[in-house]
Amino acid sequence: MAEIRPFRVQVHDAAIDDLRERLARTRWPEKEPVGDWSMGIPLAYVQELEVRRTGRREPSQPTPSARQ
Repeated sequence: MAEIRPFRVQVHDAAIDDLRERLARTRWPEKEPVGDWSMGIPLAYVQELEVRRTGRREPSQPTPSARQ
């Protein structure tokens, strides 16, 4: 069995700030037309993860109602 060794990850604050800004601008796609995972991860599941990550009560932006 391999020995577990500690390591340090260094990420510049600017990179973290940039990531936070981009995540805050997330635009959600339309809800998938099926009730299972056959089209990939369900939108509601991803939005639930985002709510947990941010501590908000609901996703950052509403889902667009229709494509224009």
